[in-house]
Amino acid sequence: MIDALRLHGIARELAVNCSLKAREGDVLHLMLAPAHASLRNARLEQRLQDSLSAHLGKPVKLAFTVAAPEAETPALMKERVSQDRMRAAQDAIAQDGNVKTLQEMFEARVVPESVQPLD
Repeated sequence: MIDALRLHGIARELAVNCSLKAREGDVLHLMLAPAHASLRNARLEQRLQDSLSAHLGKPVKLAFTVAAPEAETPALMKERVSQDRMRAAQDAIAQDGNVKTLQEMFEARVVPESVQPLD
């Protein structure tokens, strides 16, 4: 949904670091981790509210709570997926027969920072 909101910059950062706690009628209760509380200001909250209203096709109001999110935020999900992909790439390199052969024959080593998942 974040991409559909067409938010950019800090307004997007605010959106990706929120999780939906509850919806009561036209009020969306959002959780924002204390580490990201500095993203809040009236102008950015209004941009997010306007984008959500346009996306949902009806006016909504936002109520923010600064506390540890009860659900995974889009930013946390992206980081988890990235870490999973990185681990899978490192495992694939470690198990690759050609890499093992090079390590044995030439005492080669894999530089962990050089391993990147394929897109």
